[in-house]
Amino acid sequence: MTIVTENYDLKNVAGINSEVIILPTYIQELSGKSIYTKETINFIKYLNQNKFKITLSETNPKNFLYQDNKSIDWISPIIFISNTITANPDAVKLLIDLIISYVSEKFAHVSDFKSKCTFIYEDKKSDSSYKKITYEGNITGLKDVKDILNSINNE
Repeated sequence: MTIVTENYDLKNVAGINSEVIILPTYIQELSGKSIYTKETINFIKYLNQNKFKITLSETNPKNFLYQDNKSIDWISPIIFISNTITANPDAVKLLIDLIISYVSEKFAHVSDFKSKCTFIYEDKKSDSSYKKITYEGNITGLKDVKDILNSINNE
């Protein structure tokens, strides 16, 4: 299991106006289209069905594409979390628990798979700065990220 925290640049991403949104994995330079993981829509539906509001940063379907992950591992969409959510330990717990539940249900038939989850959050220590947390490992270990996200507003 590894957890890495690093600086992140959000300059090319529109739609940072919700509490929790899915960011594109990357933006194609030539077309300007946002690229999301193929799982993105099902993941959003699952969280919304479980009363956790989450949206895409890009609202025009003509401006985005999906990329298929051809491995047995689960790679999450990039999840932006606002300070409103990181200030609420119950919301952080619910989000992490829902991710674990979604992945566990999806991979119930697979005994040994890895997951990679990426979260972006606003760094309260500096103006207009963002941090990225990347988790790689067994999906149940994602609970360790919960403590990091909960500590953001206590720094």
